Amino acid sequence: MDPIKQADGIIQFMNQNDFLMRNYVGFVTLGEAASVNRYFDTGNQVSFKLLRDAHDKVVERLNTVRAYYINATVKGSAVVEEDSELLLGIQAADISVGIASRIYERHPKSRIDGAKAVKDVFTRVLLNDHWL
Repeated sequence: MDPIKQADGIIQFMNQNDFLMRNYVGFVTLGEAASVNRYFDTGNQVSFKLLRDAHDKVVERLNTVRAYYINATVKGSAVVEEDSELLLGIQAADISVGIASRIYERHPKSRIDGAKAVKDVFTRVLLNDHWL
């Protein structure tokens, strides 16, 4: 979650209340992440179902706990599977992944050098949970 959005959410809560509950930072962070619409290319139905079910469980649990502690709710978001021919964003992602994987996999040196070569083409590269 964007740290500025997280701080704004905490400040808003503190302006409306005289205290900050210890779990509220987690609620704000997970709630914001769960409220973003996510679109996936049509693919493996089992994987997509697991993803959608996990998302639904997180939203349900947050709403259960939030209602108990804070008396607020988390806005559920869309987790949608679409054919990439219908969504330009997925088409762009497909093309970007194709270019990045070709650069990465065909680099003559180490994999980290391949990742750095991808970084020369794309401004944001995530490798094993670290931004290059």
